[in-house]
Amino acid sequence: MDPDTADVPEDRCPVCGARSVCVQGLTTMGTPKSGDFSLCSTCGSVSRFGPQLDRRPVGADELERDEHAELRKLQIFVRLHILMRNLRGRRS
Repeated sequence: MDPDTADVPEDRCPVCGARSVCVQGLTTMGTPKSGDFSLCSTCGSVSRFGPQLDRRPVGADELERDEHAELRKLQIFVRLHILMRNLRGRRS
């Protein structure tokens, strides 16, 4: 495993159902805490870790708060990366 990743209990994205067993920090490394945000690398959705490190969807109203501007930018970047990955896959 990459030294920048942390194991978490197996979970699924609450939006697309993609399986995850490890995470990488966006701003800090180590195991996430309850309340930390998560970006799905499969669909680009934003969720939040719960007390058992299960991910819960984040509503658009919460994501639109001013203090989450950087998170919205990261979400756009991840979604563009996903789009480019999918487009490259179609060419093969």
